Amino acid sequence: MASASSHAPHQTTPKAGLETGLEKNGAGSSEQPTAVGTDGNVVPRTATGAIDLRAWRDTKWRRLVAKNEHHAFVENRGPIPGELPGLHILINDLVAVDESYRADPRFTHLASDPAHDHAIRPHSIQEALAALAAERAGQIKAPVMRAPDASLDFVDGAGRPIDVKTPKSPSPHEEWQFDVKEALASIKSQLQVKATNANSGRPQGVIVLLDTTYLSKDDYQSLARAMRQELTPGQQRRVIRTSVPTHRLQYDPNIWRNKDWWERVAATPHLKVSEKPGQVPGDHVGAHQRLTTVAAVDCSYREDPRFIDLARDPGHNGAIRPQSLQDAMAIFTAERARILRPPVRRATHIDHKFVDALGRTVSVKTPKSPGPGENWTFDAQLAAQSIERALDKSAPHPVTYRERDVDVILDTTYLSGKDHQALSHALDALLPEDQRQRIVALSVPDHRLSLDGTPDCSLPPAKSSGGTQDKGVTRGPDRGARADTHAPTPRV
Repeated sequence: MASASSHAPHQTTPKAGLETGLEKNGAGSSEQPTAVGTDGNVVPRTATGAIDLRAWRDTKWRRLVAKNEHHAFVENRGPIPGELPGLHILINDLVAVDESYRADPRFTHLASDPAHDHAIRPHSIQEALAALAAERAGQIKAPVMRAPDASLDFVDGAGRPIDVKTPKSPSPHEEWQFDVKEALASIKSQLQVKATNANSGRPQGVIVLLDTTYLSKDDYQSLARAMRQELTPGQQRRVIRTSVPTHRLQYDPNIWRNKDWWERVAATPHLKVSEKPGQVPGDHVGAHQRLTTVAAVDCSYREDPRFIDLARDPGHNGAIRPQSLQDAMAIFTAERARILRPPVRRATHIDHKFVDALGRTVSVKTPKSPGPGENWTFDAQLAAQSIERALDKSAPHPVTYRERDVDVILDTTYLSGKDHQALSHALDALLPEDQRQRIVALSVPDHRLSLDGTPDCSLPPAKSSGGTQDKGVTRGPDRGARADTHAPTPRV
């Protein structure tokens, strides 16, 4: 799916919100209710006491939104529940928001809290993320906009009033507990509110957008059970459950990465390199015999400022060994193919090897066929058992500290077709389906193995036949690999 364009039209700010909250019900009132906006204009309420949103419709704003592609962005919502307890602590500033959301010309407005003088606060940022996630998933109609009144959050393209509820579970290092009664009471109180549909002018019940991103499975099940017991069928139909996709959540690097690391890699083009992996199996039998020193590694890899760190083996006091060099090359291959989210780093635990930017922990397995002069045979059963041991492990997520399964990157670069087939049969016989799904097989691209000799990194940047640099191709340190302009940029 293509990322949304960062060249969005200039945003026109809609009318400011109302200074006063409006009563949740006022049926039978003898006078026509009104409220005064910050611009001094009187915004009417209906005779039934519901919040009247018709006066807020801004033609210029709607025309602006209709001209950009962001409200047409289609993307599946995240899992229900999101099972990321504690992550809300890190989403406390616009820099922690995924670029796909921040590039939307509406985002700053959506993240402004009308209940706090339109300040951008952590809670309002999380509300905006939930609203856009639901919009992209087609759960609410685009374009979503901030409601003019502090007692509501948003109005969608159908004019429906929407209030976001974001109950949260504690992270493992927090000492408080999730209160299902409090969360349910908050949802029930908002379901009793009525507001005038901004398009039709008719009163209707407020829609509750239930953001489950930061709820644990147990806490979500408790809340879902309470809603089934306490809410009427009509009220339950007005609760829309959503969560922000995991890959759209930017974790604060200062929590789990060294700040110097990010400063060093953020200014380089290496994270934006996009490249297809080699064929599986690689069938470069014996090529591992030559990859014993950093000098034998392709320039595109070793000129990346992260390579030395990735090639150090924490299990051998940080030494750079042939196996750790080959592991690092496999990781760069996975990162450039977007199998892993860049930038990838070495894991702090010896057994787990690498962690990507989403906190996904992977172990690299590099089975090899015997090369020329090697007097041993490939044992598919032993190789399969080594992979099984890696898949049986779990590792704490570097931000949420929740235990997650370790995945395996299976580097087949140095395997013959015959040995790869034998390994595949052994894995099918040994592993259940769910574990086999956590194995990603790849091989290093042929042109990154420098099979014709030691790579020469002293070459000047290449030129195209017309004497100018090819568009979309990075020269110099990345040696012809394509630059991915949509790749995420790390934030310090």
